[in-house]
Amino acid sequence: MEPTIRHGQTVIFKKYFLSAATPKRGDIVLYYPQNTKIKYVGRVIGLPTESIRIENGNLYLDNNVRRYRVEEEYLSQGERTTAYQEGEWFKIGEFEYSIVGDKRDDKPINIQTSPIHRDNIKGKLFIKF
Repeated sequence: MEPTIRHGQTVIFKKYFLSAATPKRGDIVLYYPQNTKIKYVGRVIGLPTESIRIENGNLYLDNNVRRYRVEEEYLSQGERTTAYQEGEWFKIGEFEYSIVGDKRDDKPINIQTSPIHRDNIKGKLFIKF
């Protein structure tokens, strides 16, 4: 999650009660991928029923109303998003969110495995210090 959260920083997450609050695009969340008990931290980039595409280092969204390029101000200067499925649209399920880390130059992201069911999202970043 660098540069947003640096190695060694302390973070506190506010527990999500998904009946009362739902993740928003840009939220930093604590989640469990399917079939694991390991906690991960990532940023919500896609919401339920949207489609996402990575092309030429940019993230594009189709929110069922319009298609547009997302400005990702939280990435380090010069950092680009790459994906194994470059240029392909991927549909996010009804109760899923697409979640990825902020440090993206290390390796391409797999947008087909990034969707996380809302039941596996446990909290939102509350404080970092």
